[in-house]
Amino acid sequence: MKQDYTEMQSTSQSVSELKDFVKKPNSLPEMTRHINLAQHLTKFTSKPSFLGRLDMEHTIVESESYDICMEYIEEMIHKQEPLLNVLRLLILFSITNSGLPKRNFDYLRRELLHSYGFEHMATLNNLEKAGLEKP
Repeated sequence: MKQDYTEMQSTSQSVSELKDFVKKPNSLPEMTRHINLAQHLTKFTSKPSFLGRLDMEHTIVESESYDICMEYIEEMIHKQEPLLNVLRLLILFSITNSGLPKRNFDYLRRELLHSYGFEHMATLNNLEKAGLEKP
């Protein structure tokens, strides 16, 4: 591609030759894979839920507002968003704050179990044992 681009710049090209040059990268399998992957990822990364979660992750990491983060996680639980997404934010929140106050810790655990079912009690206990979620 670099060689073709250099040749194109050094000589005067007709419009049809320029058009062929522009079409050439699309015919390469690697380029096509990258374009398809980018299109696939755009479907997920352009959703408001993804952008909201990304914004909240930045807020958590920067330790900007404890109350806003708690409210967001609580809202995710009440909306019954995917458990994996809720746990990721909760773990990030717990780690960046060196744990949660006992009252908030117990409240979030209770809300998680009520929303997602008591079969996830073992998951929460394992996260606590691993030190990823702690009071």
